Amino acid sequence: TWMRVPRTIKVVVRGAFAPGTCARDLFEYFLSQIGPTGAGGAALEWTGPVIDDLSMGERFALCSYAIFTGAWTAIINPDEKTLGYVRARTKEAFEPQVSDSDADYAQVYEIDVSKLEPQVVPPPKRHLIKSVKDLEGTPINRGFIGSDGGGWIEHLRMAGRILHGRKIHPRVVLNITPGTTNVLRQALDEGLIKTFVEAECVVPTPNEGMEWGANTPLSADEVCIASGQTNYPGRMGSEEAQIYLANPMTVTASCLEGKITDPRKYL
Repeated sequence: TWMRVPRTIKVVVRGAFAPGTCARDLFEYFLSQIGPTGAGGAALEWTGPVIDDLSMGERFALCSYAIFTGAWTAIINPDEKTLGYVRARTKEAFEPQVSDSDADYAQVYEIDVSKLEPQVVPPPKRHLIKSVKDLEGTPINRGFIGSDGGGWIEHLRMAGRILHGRKIHPRVVLNITPGTTNVLRQALDEGLIKTFVEAECVVPTPNEGMEWGANTPLSADEVCIASGQTNYPGRMGSEEAQIYLANPMTVTASCLEGKITDPRKYL
């Protein structure tokens, strides 16, 4: 088998996330700048102070989107946060792999997230991204928080912060699916599941959720805002349903109002 070693594209991220934004918005902004083939056949290396501050769940989510830029994969150099996460899950010896100090990069991008706004991806194209204010007011009747891009404990916490003491819109069904059994346990321990149930959400057992077209699938007349990976027709059920993509805070705020909503008003 012949395989070409991919070129590496380095993305240096500085600043600090403003309220209502997270790693999801960083990726969507980056995708909007380079397009769906901008990193074709490459490996993305995310680095910089903002990446160093990300939790493990947010790092997993950020790297999971790489394919939408045409990249083969995405990596983040291991630090003590990463090593601690791995050591808590295995007794096997391992050797961390890090970038060479004199690594040669095909391209280097620099991004400051300080003024980044919540991003939304309207259907049916994955790479056409808009600011939430450009789509605010668009009616929705379904919501989904989950998948490998939005089902980690950090994403459930984002939803819980906005849902606490509130109920979703009476014409909306919000599916919040923990990504793993461990995430479910954490959510139970932190009282998040209680918050979701009291807000009248659907909380299935841990899995990929609506991302694979099952688990409360969409019918033809439904419009969903989701933290999932893709918005392709038929991805979550009917090919006639519409799927908007956004971060978990935007999804949650939108499900409270029954329309795409800027989450910053709830934070």
